[in-house]
Amino acid sequence: MYTVYVLFSKQRNRYYVGFTGDEIAERIRRHNTNHKGFTGGHGDWELKYSEVYLTKEAAQQKTYLLQEAVESLIKNINNQDIQHETHDYHEDNDTMLEISIYDHHFGKLAHKSETGNDYDLKIAQSLYMEAVDVILKRSAGYNLERIMFPIGQDLFHVNNEISTTEGGTFQDTDSRLSKIFETVQMTLISCIDKMLKVAPVDVIYVPDNHGPLNSYFMTKVLEAYYKNNPYVNVDSSPKCRKYYRYGNTLIGMSHGHMEKADILPLTMACEAKYDWCI
Repeated sequence: MYTVYVLFSKQRNRYYVGFTGDEIAERIRRHNTNHKGFTGGHGDWELKYSEVYLTKEAAQQKTYLLQEAVESLIKNINNQDIQHETHDYHEDNDTMLEISIYDHHFGKLAHKSETGNDYDLKIAQSLYMEAVDVILKRSAGYNLERIMFPIGQDLFHVNNEISTTEGGTFQDTDSRLSKIFETVQMTLISCIDKMLKVAPVDVIYVPDNHGPLNSYFMTKVLEAYYKNNPYVNVDSSPKCRKYYRYGNTLIGMSHGHMEKADILPLTMACEAKYDWCI
């Protein structure tokens, strides 16, 4: 078994993509030692994402793809001079709106004669943006202080360029992965900009089992795009369960594919114990 992994150093503000046949914890420990390599001398490299492959060849191929594609994409966005609108929000607003559009599967391909409905990239984009518009319209009568916007949750239909899920299951897809990624990027930025006209936005990455790697790096793209916008907060941590507190309410989020529902309340009490006790 081989693990493809992504590390991040706050000191260097850089990512590192690699793979190993060793235990991932031991590999990270070595990265954080004072050696002469790329990652040496800093000691703050943190694991942001990992995937397991059966063969060294598959892990090596995935590593090369990530090194060339993801770093280039994030670097290009960081170098852009993006101008964000200023907003005058009311400080006495007291309501939080959650916009949760789960299991949207951008890139999925379905034919009406076989499945009952047509579905492709254009339809997915249109439905997603329509859903956001409808929710914002229906919430117009509330005094919104913040908008919580979870993404991930099978946002992408596939996890790689060979059209399989994280677990290796082949899927029918519409278009190439690069086009799917760009379409999702444009869709999310457009939706977040609409939300910002109403209230500040908290974007939260929730890992899934169809396209978690694509969803994770999409979150990093949004983090870079809105880095200078004080009204957008992006939680891109790869934890499988996320928690969000608003007032006296604690909200837990998980895709659920690895969860036991009957122990989730106790899990929340343990993992978010400080917010749980408030």
